[in-house]
Amino acid sequence: MLHTAAALDASLGTATLSHRHRRGSSETESLSSTSTETLTDGSSDTELPYNSSNPRSVSSNPKQTRQANDWRPKATLHLRRDDPTRTFFERLVTRALMTDEYHELKPETMNRGPIPVHPVTTEHTWILSRALVAPALQQLSYWLFPNFKWSLYLAYPVYLICFAEFALASVHRFGYYASVYGTLDETNIGRDRIPDDSIPQLAASFLAYLILRTAGEFALKWDPMEQPFQSFSLYTPLRFFAWLLAMDYFFYVYHRSSHQVSWLWWIHRKHHTTKHPNPVLAIIADEYQEVIEIALVPLCATLLVPMSFHELFLLSCYTAYVEIFGHSGIRADWSLPITGPILNVIGCELLIEDHDLHHRLGKSGKNFGKQTRFWDVLFSTTGPRQEMRGLKGHRVE
Repeated sequence: MLHTAAALDASLGTATLSHRHRRGSSETESLSSTSTETLTDGSSDTELPYNSSNPRSVSSNPKQTRQANDWRPKATLHLRRDDPTRTFFERLVTRALMTDEYHELKPETMNRGPIPVHPVTTEHTWILSRALVAPALQQLSYWLFPNFKWSLYLAYPVYLICFAEFALASVHRFGYYASVYGTLDETNIGRDRIPDDSIPQLAASFLAYLILRTAGEFALKWDPMEQPFQSFSLYTPLRFFAWLLAMDYFFYVYHRSSHQVSWLWWIHRKHHTTKHPNPVLAIIADEYQEVIEIALVPLCATLLVPMSFHELFLLSCYTAYVEIFGHSGIRADWSLPITGPILNVIGCELLIEDHDLHHRLGKSGKNFGKQTRFWDVLFSTTGPRQEMRGLKGHRVE
């Protein structure tokens, strides 16, 4: 794997940041000013909102940015939370809406003090208490009725529903902590809302993510004779770490290529129409990107690292948790549950600001990893942190 990435590194070169970084508040303002990005051929700075059907429509929302213009598209779903005429897709997306406070532009005088540290043990407890609901139900059934084994037709909907509820609960958990800790760049711009024109695509993508990710696990690993709780062992955490590192390698290669090879940018460009994303906008993408990220990248890692069905399901919950969290913009030193504590020892832990800055810088952005910072550090594609620069216990740049 290292030889492949090294070849990619040599052929692509290291991208340079498209703006000057300055100390203090001017640094953040410089990043905020990059809130528009090309969606045409990747070679210009033409402003374009999330949905390309009306590229020059200015948002009708109250201004929530200190920039001269707010180019973000019209977003009104939060005003229609209880509207009985909402479509099915609108009702689905409404379940994942963040609070109005999350999207508000904060006063320039606001000072939240030092970056708070969030305990990783709390997150393990929260994740396991929800991700193990489906395996626990299956195990309880096997204990009570030893001769009855769950068929695919019973197991799949149970695990699918539990996975969906886990994802929605993660969104709301991050919304709560965003109100506690605040969000990155919040005194320059409010977090992006869900554009009205993108609601059908986001809802369809959310359903596709849940259905296809769960279906892939069943297709590859389902065994009705497997006892859920007996499928975990002392080696499970090691397998989880190896799988995440391998998956992040494949994601890194694809992700970096889509930024630095011009003709591949079209696969990924829609995802970068949000510069200050919220958890739901983690899935704003074209169909090609969805196929790569939902199916192909995880498949490559699964073929390399053997594990049981129940291990893979639990790991999918951890993975979804990180993917949602990475787009929340929470202003906290929040360690990723599996990879964070280990990689921090060698200065390769991914902080939430790394991916947040990646979105703000668009096509020219760095920080291509999504589960770790290992490959970015190895191949010198890290970007300088701003608000989280110099945090105690983390890599000094």
